Amino acid sequence: MYCNRFLKKLHHDAENNPHHWLIEFSKSRFNVSWSEDEAESALEHYLQNNELVLITATTNGTQLPTKFNKERHQFIVGSFIQELQNSNPTGLDYLATVAKGNMLANALFLPDTSKAFRRFQDTALYFDTAFLLFALGYTAPGRSQPCLELLNLLSDTGAQLRCFTHTLGELHRILATCAHLMEQGHTEEPYGPMIETIEYFEARGLSSSYVEMIAERLQNDLLGLHIEVVDTPPYDNHNYVIGEAEITKVLSKRIQQDFRFK
Repeated sequence: MYCNRFLKKLHHDAENNPHHWLIEFSKSRFNVSWSEDEAESALEHYLQNNELVLITATTNGTQLPTKFNKERHQFIVGSFIQELQNSNPTGLDYLATVAKGNMLANALFLPDTSKAFRRFQDTALYFDTAFLLFALGYTAPGRSQPCLELLNLLSDTGAQLRCFTHTLGELHRILATCAHLMEQGHTEEPYGPMIETIEYFEARGLSSSYVEMIAERLQNDLLGLHIEVVDTPPYDNHNYVIGEAEITKVLSKRIQQDFRFK
């Protein structure tokens, strides 16, 4: 399973290891000592049962529910996840990325792979700016791997990977602004995804001119991930424009109907 495989990859990275955080939290908050295997099992079980609420909270910036499953292990993990939201939002984002990957992996998996290729033969998927920054590896360590796994999975099932020209423009502006701030010695405060991106470049001793070079080769780097850049459809063409208010209403209703917090 995607969730289990990615969580295992973080075992040897204490800084970005959710099992390590959970073990420390359970010991300090509840005086419960867990092994790595116990923490992994409890965290994986929580993510499998609470994917939607975790993704919704991190996407919309809403608070996680305070009512947890009374089963002991899940109560501890639920408390831990809420603590991450309050004190370590980057850590919560890691877990939300795993949850997204797990949902997509489960949706794409078919025993007969030939059917998968037929199913996604004419399907194009478009990626946003933050995801592409993660996939390109220009942010905190640990973010790129789940994104690359998703891209490989989608590509293997016949999907067409794409982004719009305005997304490429946003990526270019982020990297160009990072280079400018690095050159000026941080006379202005970075914001949004630039915070982690600047930290990534500076931690590796890269110069502002090198970052500018990366910005110029962005389209080629995306092609290296099998992501094609296509023109953004005009907003006056209603065949390609989604009514945001209506789709928000539909999705909210569907989530309320389908989701039961466990």
